[in-house]
Amino acid sequence: MTKQTFVCPNCNNSSTYTVESSISRYSQDANQNFHHLIIRCDVCEEITYKIFQFQRTYKGSYVPPEITNQEKFMYPFGYLQIEQDLPESIKNYYIEAYNCFKIGTLKGSASMCRATLSAICDDKDSQGKDLKERINNLPLSQRLKDVAKNIKWIGDKTLHNGVDWSQAKWDKSTIEKVMGFIARIIDDLYTQERKANELNKVVSRAGQKK
Repeated sequence: MTKQTFVCPNCNNSSTYTVESSISRYSQDANQNFHHLIIRCDVCEEITYKIFQFQRTYKGSYVPPEITNQEKFMYPFGYLQIEQDLPESIKNYYIEAYNCFKIGTLKGSASMCRATLSAICDDKDSQGKDLKERINNLPLSQRLKDVAKNIKWIGDKTLHNGVDWSQAKWDKSTIEKVMGFIARIIDDLYTQERKANELNKVVSRAGQKK
């Protein structure tokens, strides 16, 4: 029997896996059946825990979760590539924002994204009377500054309970976009800066040999 593959959240490799444990829990509600799966990566040999939701098609049977593909939870949460030169204070907030997002704690993720922006402003010594002004003084394009100020606003409203959640249209896809733009800001301010410095050093060394 051919083994199935997955992207291991521990090593980020596309790998086959060995099933260590597999159990299904049924409910009277056809939509509230869950399959628990513990697997071991065949590359790094680390454990991953997954929960799938599935529908029972008839009494005593169900559609296998690998076919329905309704994955609801995974631990570890996934492989998050972190810029190597990212300061520890920023990294800690960013990872916490990611972890909150992966378990569906959207308010926690939004507030940690705001904290990430504040930490970036601290690291870049961006001055201003408040976080909005400090964001505006970051060396970013105006488009990214505008998005960053919107992320800050979402974080503010989340922290101070300033949102009527019955009316708000924020959902997981909204916070996913927030996380995506935080990654873009980090890339712009840290990754691209590192790569530019590396290229400049190469050119500088070459010039010195002439």
